[in-house]
Amino acid sequence: MLRAVRARDWTGIAGYFAGRPHGEDPSLAVNAVSAVRGSERFLQRMVDTQRTPLARTLLGARLIKMGWDIRSGLRARHVNAAQFEAFHDYLSRAERVLAEATAEDPANVAAWTQRLKTCRGLQFGLDEARRRYAMVAKHHPAPFIAQSQLLQQLCPKWGGTFEAAYEFARDCLVSAPEGALSGAMIAEAYVEESLDRGPRVLSGKPAEEALTEAATRSVLNPASPREHGWVQAHTSFAAAWTLRRHPGAAAVHFRALGGRASEYPWISMGSSPSGELRQARRVARRHSK
Repeated sequence: MLRAVRARDWTGIAGYFAGRPHGEDPSLAVNAVSAVRGSERFLQRMVDTQRTPLARTLLGARLIKMGWDIRSGLRARHVNAAQFEAFHDYLSRAERVLAEATAEDPANVAAWTQRLKTCRGLQFGLDEARRRYAMVAKHHPAPFIAQSQLLQQLCPKWGGTFEAAYEFARDCLVSAPEGALSGAMIAEAYVEESLDRGPRVLSGKPAEEALTEAATRSVLNPASPREHGWVQAHTSFAAAWTLRRHPGAAAVHFRALGGRASEYPWISMGSSPSGELRQARRVARRHSK
């Protein structure tokens, strides 16, 4: 599919998405398209000529990626006025095209998931974020990527509280089908609080029990499928156990990953994310022998 994007082959792109299993959340595939540099001009032409929800969803996702690259992942106090202006311009353009996509196809899970990003970046507030998430959840029983997006919004750095983040993460775990990736929201909530308040938040017995239960019910459950998102789910558990300084537990997830890893949450865990990841793998490997 990515080769088709780089070749500007709309037939190949549309065929890929049309051929995905029924009910699968295409959000990670949409994210992958958004990372293809220069694709925005081609995607704009497809919006103008094809006028389909898919074309609008892909263009909207690309505009969001471009805007967030300008803003960077730094806290707001480290982002200058010019960056914010460009960021908001890109997100406003994305919001318009994505709103058209969801108006035409209200069951467009990927477009609603992208609109959680514009909601956060344009500061539309928690109530609107929850409304958009409800539209995703209406059409998917365990929308892992959308859950991860809303969890970010619920954290203090975007105007929420950790209490709200943990409550949402717990709801994701208990309401999801057996083996669904949603249990990783527990790991992501602990990682986010640890990065904000320090690793001591992971040191107690409640954190250990919560992570163990969540992993057992989700990615370590025999019913857990290798669907899009499984790499991020295992990576989040590996990162949480690493921050807890429990490399033996992290090793289970590193083994499941093989040589894979998602960018999040390592990109938030130090000045050298790849170095942090390699070190965590080495330590986990020693403790798993």
